[in-house]
Amino acid sequence: MIRISSILNFSELENINEPYYYLILLDGEVAFLIDENSYNCSGKFLLFLTPYQLLEWKETNLFNLNYLQFHGDFYCIEYHKKEVACNGILFNNIYSKPYIQLSDELFEEIATLFNKIKLLETATESFNQSIVKSYLQLILALSSREKQLFQCVELSEKTNLNAVSNFKTVLEDHFIKEK
Repeated sequence: MIRISSILNFSELENINEPYYYLILLDGEVAFLIDENSYNCSGKFLLFLTPYQLLEWKETNLFNLNYLQFHGDFYCIEYHKKEVACNGILFNNIYSKPYIQLSDELFEEIATLFNKIKLLETATESFNQSIVKSYLQLILALSSREKQLFQCVELSEKTNLNAVSNFKTVLEDHFIKEK
């Protein structure tokens, strides 16, 4: 089962706590809680929820909000981990943010894939289901790539800061000894 929903009334957003994976495509400013952790986002981004993860909306000033909801029986992220590498990156990672910031181009590409899935979501033919799964897999792969690229840049920046602070400590220690 897969379903796409577009929300038009942002003032009455309902909390989410269901047995489905969610990909939530957002454009605007929003404050929310996921499992009691607070987040504030601005711009275009994609939010990832695992089954029974609690999402509570706090403040919204959105231009666009689309939900993609799927059951683990429809697409098993663990089974497809080699293709999309999203378990532990997009989902089930308590050490990183549950969303990624999107460029305008990537936002439009993912929105287009959401629309393509919406057109086929009620189709029962097996070939249409394969196409829908391929679109979902493409969204997850693009998202995993984007998050991994962001994490590499973030890690590189942290490493550079650590190297500078270590150099300073080593310099001060040896300067005092050698003086």
